[in-house]
Amino acid sequence: MPQGIHGVVLLDKPEGISSQTAVTIVKRAFGAEKAGHTGTLDP
Repeated sequence: MPQGIHGVVLLDKPEGISSQTAVTIVKRAFGAEKAGHTGTLDP
């Protein structure tokens, strides 16, 4: 039975991409079904 991914990713988001785009990139990199952020990542 596959195990889910659990944890926290600290991300220093570059300017020019939205918070949602950053979350989508991280989700794809880890193959995660669910992900979110705890506050705005926009500078």
